[in-house]
Amino acid sequence: MKPDLPRRWREGDTIGARDLNKLLDAIERCIINPGQSSGLDISQSQGGTSLRVRPPTNRYLGVTSGTITARSGTTPGTGTVTLYLYSTSAGTVGTSGVNVTVYNFSSTTGGIATSTYVWVEQDVDGNWWITSVDCGN
Repeated sequence: MKPDLPRRWREGDTIGARDLNKLLDAIERCIINPGQSSGLDISQSQGGTSLRVRPPTNRYLGVTSGTITARSGTTPGTGTVTLYLYSTSAGTVGTSGVNVTVYNFSSTTGGIATSTYVWVEQDVDGNWWITSVDCGN
């Protein structure tokens, strides 16, 4: 729908409140409110407004279900992680989860030990990657 803009001004024209209000109405219609969980990110700066599609938020807390091997050269390490949900009402990590195969880009000798808390994320191809590891006490 084309906005109701004021007519083009010519030199010497008087700009009135009606013209300015039409212009303001058109500007307000340009504001984008994507809403929560829409998958869109909006950033505003002096240069304008940017609208980006946010990647899926498939990120979870998990616990290794065995040793996760280390990366060797260009071959990632691999293993299994159980994904858990955190209960904000109980203030605890859940007790049952879903097992997924994960990849490890770290080349740390020995890989990641069993029963280690990790943060995993899914890439655009659906692969799960360990992106952070509990370093212990």
